[in-house]
Amino acid sequence: LHGAPLMNPEPGLGFGHGGVAFVAGMKIGENSNADFGALFRLSFLLTLFGVKHGVDILRTQNYKFHEIVITGGVANSPELMGQMIADVLEIPVVIRKSAEEGGALGAAYLARFTRLVAEGYDRGWKGFTEDMLANQEQGMTFEPDGETGAVYEQMYTRYCSLMPAEETLIQSGAFPGCAAAN
Repeated sequence: LHGAPLMNPEPGLGFGHGGVAFVAGMKIGENSNADFGALFRLSFLLTLFGVKHGVDILRTQNYKFHEIVITGGVANSPELMGQMIADVLEIPVVIRKSAEEGGALGAAYLARFTRLVAEGYDRGWKGFTEDMLANQEQGMTFEPDGETGAVYEQMYTRYCSLMPAEETLIQSGAFPGCAAAN
């Protein structure tokens, strides 16, 4: 049994307070599958399930996702992380050659866009990003694998079925520090 704190990651996406959701399936003792790698993958998967929950809410509001561009530390293990993200979220994942500098590069792009708009640039954010991305090397793209995605979807369904129990667990005091909903 493994818990993942939700802690208000996205206001407006249905998380009213900090809490915990669970995925069961780790075996302890003889024939254990609870090695470091399995625990790491499970922790990452639980984080992805929290993201998927938000993505699903946005999809109900007719938001269309064409691709996800990954930057930062996740890009350091592109084959594992990129494919897992694509499979769980059912969205193609792109990891550009500049992924490790993604945050700084994004801030620089935003500053440049702001300056260009002040100087009369009229192609909007979409046109600007198209211009900027045309000059970047693509890197790697991971397409969702339907078969693997179906396995993750079953796990996600179990994850979601446990989310309503979160309030009861918090009220019971099982997770000190998690505030109950008001």
